[in-house]
Amino acid sequence: MTNEVFEPATSNTLMAALLVHDLRTGGGPAHAHPWQDEAYAAAHGGLWRVPYAPRSALGLAVLLGLGAARG
Repeated sequence: MTNEVFEPATSNTLMAALLVHDLRTGGGPAHAHPWQDEAYAAAHGGLWRVPYAPRSALGLAVLLGLGAARG
């Protein structure tokens, strides 16, 4: 399965359509906690399922990126 990144104009149009839908139907999902509204059906890109904290790999990614840029 591949993830597709939409152009900004497409994303703006889709988000506007979702906003109009939410306004006309009484709003979007309403959970007990605000963060659950954002997490509901979110496209997390796999970050919620990795067995490590994403920031823990940041230093290594920087070193590898610098090495690749110089080489």
